[in-house]
Amino acid sequence: MCFHSFLVGGLNEHFAWLSRFGWMGVDLFFVLSGFLIGSQVLYPLTHGQQFSLRVFYIRRAFRILPAFWVVLALYVAFPWFREAQGLEPWWKFATFIMNLSINYAHNQAFSHAWSLCVEEHFYICFPLLAWGLTRRLSARALIGLILTLVALGIASRTAIWLHDSHVATDRNWFIEDIYFPTWNRLDGLLAGVALAVLKASRPRVWQELGSYANRALIGGILIVAFACWLFWDRTGLLANSIGWPILSLGVALLVFADAQSKGLLVVVQFPALPGSQPSRTACTSYTSPYITWSGLPTVTP
Repeated sequence: MCFHSFLVGGLNEHFAWLSRFGWMGVDLFFVLSGFLIGSQVLYPLTHGQQFSLRVFYIRRAFRILPAFWVVLALYVAFPWFREAQGLEPWWKFATFIMNLSINYAHNQAFSHAWSLCVEEHFYICFPLLAWGLTRRLSARALIGLILTLVALGIASRTAIWLHDSHVATDRNWFIEDIYFPTWNRLDGLLAGVALAVLKASRPRVWQELGSYANRALIGGILIVAFACWLFWDRTGLLANSIGWPILSLGVALLVFADAQSKGLLVVVQFPALPGSQPSRTACTSYTSPYITWSGLPTVTP
């Protein structure tokens, strides 16, 4: 909220520092989404249980589309409702491709829907990939695939930055070519999915690693602090080449620490994170407009 205060004039000079890194909340959301949705999909697939793509997609649709269509209709029908005048064509929002081809200089209204576009792409593609690859990839091959995707993201952002920063242009290429497109924002989702793979397919290892929750917490804090240093120049090359996977790693360690049944974070119980309460023994249930976690056994000592 502090970060987006720039829409109404921003914070005064004494408190402006509070808003500097507020955008990282989106990356926290991506890691959480990768972990929660990944676990929801992977648990039945890795435990020989039935998983219905149809049911998954129907649940995602009913969670998101009704509210999204109402807000989109307001933006289209009532220009005075917008935080900015320019708006991309409605069909780009309806098909969730707005983040892939936006003219940000002229169409900033409802541009925050970009993160929902990334989420929708994840919802559509991940279950299909998980269904096709589960039990067909070894642990080593899966780790190699994740690292390859991270490396491709680094290469993509680096190439785009080097090209766009040296081409004379009056458009906001950082937003349009790096920050919004899905293929450049997979790091957080991949980090969350990696946690989900570990929890679903190696529950004993997950439980054993839980004894290191406090170390993960400290490591996560230090890595996120390092990422803040990298992103001091938010549009710089260093931040946009290696900054995203480093930030995602730090956030993933924090999520891992809070998802355990022991450790310092147990005294601060967040209902969004399965397994964060030591008294849970059967199943955990969590719902939000974007995420559903239900009926999945938690790992307890």
